[in-house]
Amino acid sequence: MKIAVITGASAGIGREFVYAVDKYDTFDEIWVIARRRERLEELAAKCRNPIRPIALDLSDLGSIDEYKALLEKEQPQIGILVNAAGCGVFGPFEEKELDKLLASARLNSLALTAMCHVSLPYMTSARTPRGSPCRIRQCTARARAMSSASPARCGVSCARKASMSCASAPAG
Repeated sequence: MKIAVITGASAGIGREFVYAVDKYDTFDEIWVIARRRERLEELAAKCRNPIRPIALDLSDLGSIDEYKALLEKEQPQIGILVNAAGCGVFGPFEEKELDKLLASARLNSLALTAMCHVSLPYMTSARTPRGSPCRIRQCTARARAMSSASPARCGVSCARKASMSCASAPAG
């Protein structure tokens, strides 16, 4: 089974990636991952490829184990992995709750790393339906406030994401 996996698929750039992948490629399934199952289920009516909604909160790293178990059970070939899940905690750093800062760090950094690591074994021999090597797409956002705000007011997400760029890497 050839699949695409897209995190953060319930809204924003992740949802737009679902539409783009659906428009330009053909897969046996597109696995869409986000916290809000109902938003993921809405995609099925709007896409021509079969959609598999997978409700996971990737800021809870236990969700990575659930995703890994699903991969082990299904044994798919992943043609495209889009890591679009992300969140930001904005405003003065010292005023933010530690648990929200840590959840943001887990989602934006650790979950991204874990998704790549867990998915990669299923990408080594995979090819997209058009015959291209499989692809990994990391989506990062740069807050427009970065150009004018002081780093202390920009927030943890801006600082972390400023150090990352939108990258595409072939696997295998």
